[in-house]
Amino acid sequence: MAFFSTWTLLQGQYTRAYVGLGANLDAFQDTRFSDLQLTAVGPLPELGFRYVDDRSFILFAASGSAFLSTQPGTTEDQITSLSINTRAGYLYGLMPGLYLGGTWDIFDYVTRNQDGLNNGSSFYHTASDIFASGKYLIRAGENWSFEFGLDLGLLSFTKYAPSFTANLDQKAIDKGEASFQDESVRSPFQLKYINTKPIGKQLYIRTHAELFFRRRWSAAYQWKMRTFSDQKGYPVTMAGHSLTLKIHFISRSK
Repeated sequence: MAFFSTWTLLQGQYTRAYVGLGANLDAFQDTRFSDLQLTAVGPLPELGFRYVDDRSFILFAASGSAFLSTQPGTTEDQITSLSINTRAGYLYGLMPGLYLGGTWDIFDYVTRNQDGLNNGSSFYHTASDIFASGKYLIRAGENWSFEFGLDLGLLSFTKYAPSFTANLDQKAIDKGEASFQDESVRSPFQLKYINTKPIGKQLYIRTHAELFFRRRWSAAYQWKMRTFSDQKGYPVTMAGHSLTLKIHFISRSK
């Protein structure tokens, strides 16, 4: 009971830089072509920085993950996946411990290759996402503190090729411009066929909880889900759970 009786709003100023290593449970489903849900567990390295005072919360982070799994119902068709994410955020302190603002996922990239699908074996999704963000910070005793966060996607700039079909950008297919000769159609990094997805065309939500112990250690949990439907009634869903242990090699407070 003494632990809970000492809970207070986290105030003051601190700067932290950290490196983390964890695990990510990834789930993917594209109902345009299959009702199968692909899941896999992989390592999750992360590097980040944050500065917090009573008026501002500033963050930068970069993370990546890799997976190796098999097609459900088979033991031979391997699925390999790689994801990369870089983000920055600024939130304004409305009151001690409560911050509201925005986060920008500058670069979010997922690629997936599935054996046995021939020219449809590769899927990619490249995005840059803007979120409305909120964070709540609280201290519990001398050595413990908590951080809770929520991000709601407002606008995304995306380019993706559908799974279980030719590795061509979906917008190019919809416009009748699919071509194996046009690099801008096939490359996930060309800007010609960028799609704009505001909140009404996509639901992207992310939650975050982190427990800090003393000055050097923390454990973070995150859940995220992105779902959209370019063809009515056939959603594409990407989701994941992650758990990360972090060591803060820079930790200064005032």
